Amino acid sequence: MKITLKKVITFLAFGLFVYLGVQFYNRVRGLINLSKSLPNWLKNNFGERPTVNISMFLKKMTIKIGLSDTIIEANDDIESMVREYIEDFYPGLKDTNIAITIFAKNNTEDESQKEEEPLNETEIVEEEEIVENKEEISVEENVEEESEEVDTSDEENKIEE
Repeated sequence: MKITLKKVITFLAFGLFVYLGVQFYNRVRGLINLSKSLPNWLKNNFGERPTVNISMFLKKMTIKIGLSDTIIEANDDIESMVREYIEDFYPGLKDTNIAITIFAKNNTEDESQKEEEPLNETEIVEEEEIVENKEEISVEENVEEESEEVDTSDEENKIEE
């Protein structure tokens, strides 16, 4: 009786472990697929490729979506649309607690188009001073190395006497 009970408990524990492993695998697979397809779906619906950051810890999923100000102002129900998309296409993620944050994305294209300003005269002078300081330091190091060599020869002379 004890042997069969141990076998049954071991079998049930192993079955539970396999079941939880399969659930975890399905969640991770769904999360990976969602991270690939959600930006494309948002681009098709709104005409702009957003920045999407998805993270998941146990049963809490956080989705951060960055869109331009005009799209955020024009569409008030972006969060509900994303929730419906997840429920329709990823049923394995339905039972997770989903927190969706929509923020205004910075326009990095405008910043990259700005021309870089030339260096000021003070900055150029500072660079020249740095080069001069480096040369002085290297000269001082050479002098110290020569003095160390002289010191060792004096010690050798004392030892020989």
